[in-house]
Amino acid sequence: GRAESNARGGSGDNAFRDSYIAGDLDLTYTLDLSGRLKASKKAAHARYRAAGYEADAMRLNVEAAAATAYVEYAALCDRIAIAEQALANAREFERTLMLRVDEGIASQVDAGIQANEANDIALNLSRLREARSRTRQAIAVLAGVEAPLFELEPASLTDFRVPQFRPYQPASLVTRRPDMLAAAARIDAAKGDVERARAAFVPDIELSAGSFVDSAVGGGILNPGFALAARMVATIFDNGRLKGQVYRASAEQQEAVELYRKTLLNALAEAQNAIGAVQASGERLTLLANSRDHATRTATLARNRFVEGADDFGTVLDAERQRLTVADALASSQQQALNSAIALYVALGGDPR
Repeated sequence: GRAESNARGGSGDNAFRDSYIAGDLDLTYTLDLSGRLKASKKAAHARYRAAGYEADAMRLNVEAAAATAYVEYAALCDRIAIAEQALANAREFERTLMLRVDEGIASQVDAGIQANEANDIALNLSRLREARSRTRQAIAVLAGVEAPLFELEPASLTDFRVPQFRPYQPASLVTRRPDMLAAAARIDAAKGDVERARAAFVPDIELSAGSFVDSAVGGGILNPGFALAARMVATIFDNGRLKGQVYRASAEQQEAVELYRKTLLNALAEAQNAIGAVQASGERLTLLANSRDHATRTATLARNRFVEGADDFGTVLDAERQRLTVADALASSQQQALNSAIALYVALGGDPR
């Protein structure tokens, strides 16, 4: 009798099965007349490709996260430098006011206001340094390095340049973005599942060496099991179950198509949003750069006029606050411009140049 049976995949679209009969090897070759095994192979290969594309998408997102974190780190370094310079200017102006108070030229009120202004800048500087430390630890995690051992040199946004991207064609997203390629592969997998479910209605034929010997001993060619040493493995036609498998596979195929459409719409929206963000951030950079130049000149002029007695302390205070605000806003806008370029890089599925 049969003691053990073991199934193995064969070459091509068919399959081998070896059965141990009373210690002897029985080789069985299945003729895939229905195409069921071919469809199964097709579906499995498509799922393998989808998994590879999903890994590429994850890799792209990790790259973008690391780049975004490093840009944030550089922006915080610039904002800290701006705050340190502002604090130094505020402390210097505070000392000037105290000298003028001693001379009876300025009031204690002006000196107190300036002291509070310097303290506010120092508090903001402390928050910025804490944020930079957290960002450095986040970069260490993305780099796969233990945070205590991770070292990162100070950076500056002036070390970066926003890349210029070529105009893209929407159709290119289908072949560039890994999530689009993964969605397309899932459609192929679902199609293979439908073909396999439909092929289940057709029985396969198994050619067995053991069946040939058994049939010959039991009656030779007159034995119905002989039949050219082949035996038909008849499918039990359970129409309800088989039809249910077809319906389910068809529904999953439709779902894969709808998910592909959703992925495409999201890809187009992300690309357009990123392009718009890159253009808008470039315009803001130009405006803020002009504002920074004006604010710097105004603050210098206001301080000089205060020393000469032409302007009061409030004018100097407002001018210094405006200079600090504009400089900080420019650093934040530079960060946003680089983040927009990173988002466009991801939306286009990688380097589009």
